[in-house]
Amino acid sequence: MKRCLRRFKEIDSVLWEQARAVVDTFPLIANPDSTKNAHADPFIIGLALILTDPSQARIMRRDVFVVSDERSDLIKNPKLPSSQIKRIPDVCRYYKLKWINHLEMFKMEKFRFY
Repeated sequence: MKRCLRRFKEIDSVLWEQARAVVDTFPLIANPDSTKNAHADPFIIGLALILTDPSQARIMRRDVFVVSDERSDLIKNPKLPSSQIKRIPDVCRYYKLKWINHLEMFKMEKFRFY
């Protein structure tokens, strides 16, 4: 049975640079109008990019999925420029990252709720 990778990751210089590259391409992914102090989306996508980098390949193949319940804006407006993209599914599509929602993750992991 597949298992989710569950871990906490320190933000090191590699992850910081990858997150910055994501924000450089998609400035609205770190919602500048948010009242929250933290913007995890660029770091989550950055980590997925690091984990799927072919130069980071390991002996054992690893599937990496970004999990989010956000809905794509590109479905309604497929010509939306990257400067206006702010949703995780759309950024994942751009980087060719696998994206699933929580229900799909629960099914994939065979979670049972009683």
